[in-house]
Amino acid sequence: MHVHGVKWIVGALVVLALVGVGIDIGTTLLPPMAVAQTKGTLIPWVLTWGMILATTAMGAVIAGFMVGVGLGMVDGHA
Repeated sequence: MHVHGVKWIVGALVVLALVGVGIDIGTTLLPPMAVAQTKGTLIPWVLTWGMILATTAMGAVIAGFMVGVGLGMVDGHA
């Protein structure tokens, strides 16, 4: 593996770290589901968690692509 490949893999680790930060922020700022039900804000709560999970999935796909490029399994050019 060349230095160029290491840069792609380190970038993928950074993306995964940002995904973790996003999940941590969601769990810190959003109330538990029971509280949202009690307040009548369940729909916004569900939509917000849906966006967090969609972002997590996209981050995992991007990180996987970056690792593939770093290992030479995927061509990184368009």
